[in-house]
Amino acid sequence: LGLVKFGAQWVTLPKRNALREQAIVTIDQARRLIRQGRLTEAGIIVKQAVDDDPKNASALYLQGLLQFRQNLLLPARKSFESVNALVPNHGPTLNNLAVVQWSLKQTNAALVSYDQAMLSSPKDPLILNNVAEALNALPPAQRNNATAQRVGQRFTEQDADLQKDLEPKGLHRWGATWVSTDQLKQLEAADQRIKDRLDSLA
Repeated sequence: LGLVKFGAQWVTLPKRNALREQAIVTIDQARRLIRQGRLTEAGIIVKQAVDDDPKNASALYLQGLLQFRQNLLLPARKSFESVNALVPNHGPTLNNLAVVQWSLKQTNAALVSYDQAMLSSPKDPLILNNVAEALNALPPAQRNNATAQRVGQRFTEQDADLQKDLEPKGLHRWGATWVSTDQLKQLEAADQRIKDRLDSLA
């Protein structure tokens, strides 16, 4: 009959291609709505897209973002795990999965996902910023386990390379973010004032 499966239905090849094209347009519309903060409208569109094609990685990705914003952490984790199964080694997906796992207090799983994210998207500033926050927030008892040590080493290597790349552009790491040269000087001066004050108290 020349039919192929699209979601839960069997359609002709031209029909499947048309549905895929329509899905791209639909997902772009949902993405724009999310950027505008119109989450309810975006959610309706994304849900329909996932219902139509449960293997639509883009729709599942947006579904995960929406679920996380609504604090639906377990469904968000499932959505990002589904995307990861469909599109392995996608840095942003692994990063978002790590954020959700961290929010669920699944510390070791989050570190594993961050490690995979750094491998998939080396020197990505957003991923490295999140890793910096995670490593800084780790309880002392967990900082010496093998996973934390591996993540810390990979972060240090990639962040050092990224700092070299960004320094000519006047950007410097400050904690889990990046600041300009002027901002860095102001922050360092403020830090020094605090240290001086503590010294005087001592």
